[in-house]
Amino acid sequence: MTAKSQANSKAGPSPMEAYVTAMSGQVIISFARQLQHEDLSVAEFAALHLLRAGPLRISELGDGLNRALPAASRIATALVTRGLVSREEDETDRRAKRLTLSKKGRALLESHASQVLAGIGRSLADMDNDIAAAMRPMFQRFASAEAGGLEAPPASQK
Repeated sequence: MTAKSQANSKAGPSPMEAYVTAMSGQVIISFARQLQHEDLSVAEFAALHLLRAGPLRISELGDGLNRALPAASRIATALVTRGLVSREEDETDRRAKRLTLSKKGRALLESHASQVLAGIGRSLADMDNDIAAAMRPMFQRFASAEAGGLEAPPASQK
């Protein structure tokens, strides 16, 4: 540990460290609650996020999760059984299956995003440092966009 890091550790976290710690904490807490509430594994939740971008073959899902094909297939089957993902034949290769996020799966991810945003908003409101003060207006714009109230900035601000 350097003299500078020792001095910083005695003085407490920097404003940026406090901000990052609070925000990552909110994401992790929300993530843990969602997993418990939905009875999902970390790999299943990660699979839903990978499928957000569009359909994947089971092998591609396995690559994205860094899992072997049999493990990816078990994850896919669990998500299909719960109605969070649909499985269809690949039009280009009938032997392969394509996985797609279902409406139920998309709704679950949107619900999680809303919970994370709410937690971050609470954290920002409770924080008293320069970083949080600078982030509050930006967060309020994001929250406004979620509610459909964000207008495009004038061309001079783009």
